[in-house]
Amino acid sequence: MTICYSSSYGSSNNLSLEITYTSRYIWRGFDLLHNNHSAVQPSLTYKFGRTGLWINIWSSFGINQRTTTKPADELDYVIGYDISLGKELIDFSTGLIYYTYPNLTGENTSPEIFASLLFPKMTFSPSLTAYYDMNLGDGLYMIGSISKSLDSLPITLSLSAGFNNHQYIKDTGLSDIVFSCSYDNIKIRSASLSASLNYGFIPMDTVNDEDEFWVSIRYTF
Repeated sequence: MTICYSSSYGSSNNLSLEITYTSRYIWRGFDLLHNNHSAVQPSLTYKFGRTGLWINIWSSFGINQRTTTKPADELDYVIGYDISLGKELIDFSTGLIYYTYPNLTGENTSPEIFASLLFPKMTFSPSLTAYYDMNLGDGLYMIGSISKSLDSLPITLSLSAGFNNHQYIKDTGLSDIVFSCSYDNIKIRSASLSASLNYGFIPMDTVNDEDEFWVSIRYTF
């Protein structure tokens, strides 16, 4: 999944719906829909007021060649908690993701815990997130990122690097480096539209034997 925790601690908007189109489903460097298939990924989040608690339902469905992409359909459930620390200098998030693949036969669910630190007031807003899968992936994935919003335009540039320690692979190492350029919050009545261009350099052949470029468009209600 691409949406894994909330970063809007204290927001008064309790219910939000997002629908994302992505030209390729690239997740932690893996191409989850082979042969460059696109996907639609709806997400519904409910926040329990200003308590920091939230729940999310996230899904992904391949658009083309359903006989090929249907086994990769995904329906995930997330429960999380956000808190701001040190006079809002640090945002901390933690929670549990429960991955399900309803069209796979056999074992098709996997729980994963995560914890994230974000430093919103530092230059480039650095963040670090760790995920530990306790079943199908059976391993650790960590990702660090930086981002910068341009003052003159609603554009955000970001760079992330992921480290995989035996999660879905036997190897350990730098698994993916992703550069993104997003155009944010195009207002359409009470909703907003965002679009991003993404390029992923994949150093590990066991993750992906080619680098990836994809486009994502997100509509938020």
